[in-house]
This record gives sequence, structure tokens and C-alpha cells, in this order.
Amino acid sequence: MSKCTFLDEIRKLDIPSKCKAEQAMLYAKCKRLALAEFVALELYESFDPEAGDDEQLTTALKVMQSAADDLQAVAHALANIGREMAA
Repeated sequence: MSKCTFLDEIRKLDIPSKCKAEQAMLYAKCKRLALAEFVALELYESFDPEAGDDEQLTTALKVMQSAADDLQAVAHALANIGREMAA
């Protein structure tokens, strides 16, 4: 299963966002997925050469916002793990 497909499957799960973030984080850690790779893959998967410039830009913006949301969820999950370990 490709990296993006796996992350897409995690997004579809009917579980709390924190759990999704932790699964994505573990997957990235296991695969040593660099942030740049993650961003590049997200953009590559959404690129449509047939689309006009405006549509490509709109799609890229949506994909990057989704990626930012995913990264923020991972940051929150890490913070929660840190608080749990400190308790």
C-alpha cells in the first residue's frame, strides 16, 4: 500500500482524531517519512495536469491545509503523550 493510500485509509477510520494522528505518526516513524516527502506526496497525489492554474492552486491549497491539520493533530497527540508521561 502506498504512503498516501495508507494515510488516506487512516483518515477514513471512525476513531477520534487523536488516534488517527497517533497512527499516522507511528506510520511515519516506521517508514521514516520525512516532512518534505509527506508534503511532496500530498501534492503529487492531488495534481491534475488537465486542470487550469486556478483549479490547481485551489486544490494544492486544500491539500496543504489538510496536511497542516494532520500535522497539528500529531503535535497535539505528542503533547498529550508528553503530559501523560509527566503525570
